[in-house]
This record gives sequence, C-alpha cells and structure tokens, in this order.
Amino acid sequence: MTSRGFEHTKANTKQEFVTNNEDITVDELITESPVQCISEKGKGRYLVATRDLAAGEIVMSSIPYTTTVSKSFVSKVCHNCFKEDVKKLPHQCQYCKEVFFCSENCKKQATMHEGAECDSLRRIKMQNNGTKFSSDELSDIRTVICTLARRYSDPASNYHDIDKLVCNRPTDKISAKYLTAMAKFVVKIMDEEVLSGITDEDIIDLICKIRCNAFGLWNKQQKCFGTALSPPSSFFNHSCMPNCARSVTNSNHVQVRTIHPVKSGQELCISYVDPKEPIADRKNVLLNAYYFDCTCRRCIDTTGECDRFMQTFYCTKQACNGLLVPTIQNNVITERACKICSRKGDAKDNSWLLSEDFTIP
Repeated sequence: MTSRGFEHTKANTKQEFVTNNEDITVDELITESPVQCISEKGKGRYLVATRDLAAGEIVMSSIPYTTTVSKSFVSKVCHNCFKEDVKKLPHQCQYCKEVFFCSENCKKQATMHEGAECDSLRRIKMQNNGTKFSSDELSDIRTVICTLARRYSDPASNYHDIDKLVCNRPTDKISAKYLTAMAKFVVKIMDEEVLSGITDEDIIDLICKIRCNAFGLWNKQQKCFGTALSPPSSFFNHSCMPNCARSVTNSNHVQVRTIHPVKSGQELCISYVDPKEPIADRKNVLLNAYYFDCTCRRCIDTTGECDRFMQTFYCTKQACNGLLVPTIQNNVITERACKICSRKGDAKDNSWLLSEDFTIP
C-alpha cells in the first residue's frame, strides 16, 4: 500500500487525481480533487468543478469501503480481484464456504475476509432455515455483513463516512417488515462483540444506505455480479444528462470521469439509471429506488434536443447502458470507449469535444 496521497499524472496539461490509500476520508479526497462540495437547503449536498475539466479527465478515484459478490455469483467471481469465470472457481474458503477465489495468491491477499467476515458468512446457511430471503435480499445481507465486519476488524477504516450517507427509508408496512426481518437475521448471525454499538435500527439504516448509495458491478454480458459501497461516489448527484460516468478499474478503484468538457462551477453528475431508457421508465426507477422525482434538464426538455445530445454518448453495444468516455493524448481524442463493456465508439471525428465552442443544450 502506498502512503496517503495521490499519484499525479499529466493529461491534457491537467492533473489527474488517483488515490491508492483506502483509509483516506471523503473530506480529504474532496479536498485533493478538482471538486467542491456544496450543501444547499432543498437540494442537499452536491459537487461542482473547481476549474475547467477536459473531456475524459478523472474527477475522483477511490477504493470502495466494501465490495461484495452477489449471492448468485459467489462461485464464479473471485472475492479478492473480482475476476469472473464461466466455471466454478477452484479455491473455496474451507471455513465459511461462502466465498471463492481464482488463485491461492488471491486467497492469501484477502486478509479482510478472515475473522468476523468469514465467521458471519459461515452462519448464513446455518441460520437461514425457515427464513425466506430473495437472492437480492441475501446479497444486501452479505454487503451489510462485510461492511460491519470491516468496521470491527479495521477500526481506522473511516466507517463514519458510511454514517454520513443519505438514508431513504421506505414508509410502507411491507418494506418495513422485510427490513426488520433482515436486521434481526444480521443480529442473529454476527457476534455481539462485532456489533458493539450497533442497534437493529442502525442495521436497517445501513441496508437502506446500501440500496441508495452502493452501485452494481456489471460484467460484459450486462449481468450484475456484485456491489461496491464507495462513500465518495455518493456525493455525485443524478442527472439523466450526466457530464460524468462512473466505473471500476482493474485495480478495483472506483473512478469518475468526465464524458465531455465541464466548466468551472458546473455541477458534476452521474446517471443512477440506464440513460437509454425512455423518460417514463427513468423517472419510475428513480422514484421507486431513490425516492425522488427527477426534474433534470433532460426530463423537462420538450424539444428532444437533450435526447439527441445524449445519444452521441451512448455505448454502441445495444444491450449496454454505459457511456462513451474519451481518451485524449496530445490534445487529440484517440478513442472513445465504454467503461462497462470496453467497446469502442465509432471511428469518426470527435474534435467537437475539444472545441472551445463546445456547448450543451
């Protein structure tokens, strides 16, 4: 692990900020990145650019607090490097039997799995008799376990950044019933010492925070194989016409990059939903999953201009919901590629993204 700080690399004569320290706080990361956090009554907190940002520039890069493999993928995705295999992975944790690794080396590197996390995951099957949780609910429970286990095993891990996350608790009785059942199940399978200072209500809040702030890890077949909980990424508000895209690198960093030039002072946004979906579908997902009615520029546009603008950033793979992010070298766009499926965009003149006259609708 490198010392706290950032590796500075030259790109378009700008500095790109990439942290390699998993213990850096959100406040420190924001201070070191070309962003400013603003809190506004009625809108909450959001990020704006502190200087002009070039297309394709890294706005923020961080290591997730917790990354977990979804229940239905545990035997095919490595618990350490998240490499996926079509076959069952060869190295299983012999104690909990709930996680798999692609190699002995990955198994040795996964030191955070030892102790509280492993013990708790082992009890999932033992205690789940008669409790009918869906695959998605079990995946949420696994993320809760791994998050609370890290809080216990790694006291310096800045769990207070998790505490600061927005928590939107549903108010209907059915949801409340399931959340209560999930919290009681977590209490049943985790040691009292590990849960010291954590109440059932805290666990319900954590489940809701995960659902509102974590994001899925997708393979090239558009299957969600895991979840990453990265507090810094939650500071980016949603827009159906985003100027940034979020992705996970091969080194398991969560990166947010601009997809086009952004002026100093402009808000930095990502999309929480598939931007290709029609407005009614986007708004429905946002209302039911994130509890807000989207009134972004694109949602209130009646001319279709915003839709046409966004179409220039869609991944060329029809089934992919990713956005094309440019790579610029020597002030020339060498390519635009999707950070989800890695497919490159059509080979054509992309110099309009470098023009001083670049504007958005």
